This record gives sequence, structure tokens and C-alpha cells, in this order.
Amino acid sequence: MADSNDNHLDESRPVPGIPFRTSLYPAIRPTQYTDSDFKDKIVLITGSGRGIGRALGLAFCSLGARVCFTDLSPDAAANAAREARETYPAIVVTSIEADMRDYSSLKRLHNHVVATLGEVDILINNAGWGDFTTFDVTRPEDTWDTITVNLKGPLDITRLCLPAMVKRKTGVIICNTTTGAVDNYPFCIPYMLAKTAQGKFMHCLQMELTETDVQCFHVHPGCPKTAMGDPETAMRPYVRELRPTLWKWVEGYLPSLDEDMELAVWSMVFLASGKAAALKGRYINANHDIGEVLKRADAVISRNMYTLKADTFDVVKEQPQVADFYRQNKYLK
Repeated sequence: MADSNDNHLDESRPVPGIPFRTSLYPAIRPTQYTDSDFKDKIVLITGSGRGIGRALGLAFCSLGARVCFTDLSPDAAANAAREARETYPAIVVTSIEADMRDYSSLKRLHNHVVATLGEVDILINNAGWGDFTTFDVTRPEDTWDTITVNLKGPLDITRLCLPAMVKRKTGVIICNTTTGAVDNYPFCIPYMLAKTAQGKFMHCLQMELTETDVQCFHVHPGCPKTAMGDPETAMRPYVRELRPTLWKWVEGYLPSLDEDMELAVWSMVFLASGKAAALKGRYINANHDIGEVLKRADAVISRNMYTLKADTFDVVKEQPQVADFYRQNKYLK
């Protein structure tokens, strides 16, 4: 465990002693895993027909896991599964179309995974979408569509997968998030609202799982190039017309998002391996060297870092009966 000097972290940025990573680095190296770490683990990754999800699915296949590729586009999901079979012919994979906005679609997805692969061991809530806008001109239906995809969908598929994890007392749930879930950014309010709520979901769900080894994380994956970074789809046409200055800025900004995809992929694999159990329930920034953060895990826990909270003066004492219930958390028995 880290010594007292390692535990001293001030409020400046970047975090003192924590390297800022933009590509693969030693702590998350793919070669550290043994055959037993992921062999025959059942992995469900939403939004895995392209981008981070697809690359992540292939990474899990390379380690012997059984993977379900899913996407709103059935062709994208099928193509990802086809690539996995061709690259790793000994691995069992499957694919299916799924709409994160439709609970019945997610129920079909879950039933398909259980029937073809088995109960889910690792759930990656990767599917999501966000666009640039200003709240005053955003149509209500567009606001709620974004929130539904990024919040309702992850809650629904987690609800379907969780009972089996609780019964087995083991599993991993990861939500792909953004720095905007913990910092305040304008021009994408519906997306940030959903991602912030998603993070609070992971924090609070972890508290309900204290009598299991189920681990929850919400992870900023860095900034690799993905479909969300395509200038052609980053703003709705009507918003471009109403906010041309914002559109011009977006066109110039998005090409700068070019970090290594492997940073996102192998950071999530590392979390799924159980090697970061000391940080369960917390926000993980893939740009922060996870090995260095783990060295300071005692400071992270004692100061309640890497979590969503408001830093306020202590003016009200904790209610003993509530605190005792939270600490004991006997409801699962």
C-alpha cells in the first residue's frame, strides 16, 4: 500500500504523481492476463458493432471470452461477430440487433445471450449517443431521445443481467461515460445529464451489492475517434442552422479527438479482470494511470475521491440509524 507521501493529493490538475495517458501503457498491457482470467467468461457489450465496443469485443475474444456483439444496426453487429469468428475461430460469439430505447428489444437481447452463451459475467454499457446543441433550441423529443439511449437503456439491461450476478455473487458492470459526467460542460446538456445520472447509478448500485463481489465502474475512455466524433452527425441539421457559430467550433474541435483506441479498450479489460476491485463503485478516467491510482487506493477511499459528490462544509451530523443501515446493508439476506 502507498506510504503517507503517496497519499497526499492536492486539488490541482493534473493530479500530482499520476501520469496522463493517451495510449497503451504498462499497467494495462494485454500480455498480463493468464488463460484463466477471461476464458469462457460471458461478455455482453452494447453498441459493439463499431468503435470502442467493437474493438473491446475483439479484445475479450483474444483472451478467450465468449462475446455477444449487439448494435442498433443488425449488419454492424453481424459484421463484428464475423470478424471475431474469422480472427479467433475457437471462440464462441453471437450477435443480435438491439435498441437501447426499447425494453422489449433489450429483453430479447438478454434472452438471446442466456440461450446461446449463458448468464452474463461482464456487462459493458457502451451504447450511447450525444450531439452538440444549446438547450434553448433543442426539441423536447430530441432531449428525451438522448436521455433514453444513454440512461434508460443502461438501467434496463443492467436490471436484466443483475439478478444472476447477485445470485452468483460475482460479476462486473461497466458504464462508458465522459468527463462531462463529473465536470460541467455546455452545449451537450441532455448527454451530460444522462451520463451524470449513469455515474450516480453505478455509485449507488455498488452500495447495494456489498454482500457480493459484483463490481461496478463508470469509465471515461479517453478520446479516440468514434462515430460520435463525426462532424457530419455531431449536430442536428436544424441546430446547425440556428447556431452556426457553435457549428463552426464543433467542426474545428472534433478532429482533435484522436487518442489511441487501445487506451479505452484495455482500460476496460483491466477493470473487468478484477484487478481494480479496490476502486469499485467509482468513476475511472482512462487518461489517469490506473496503476498509480491503485497505489493511492487508501487515499481514494478515505477521501471519497473519484465519485460524484458536492464538497460542502459539515453542518449536520450523520443520522445514526441511516448510517448503520448503509454500513450493515443486510437487505440481501
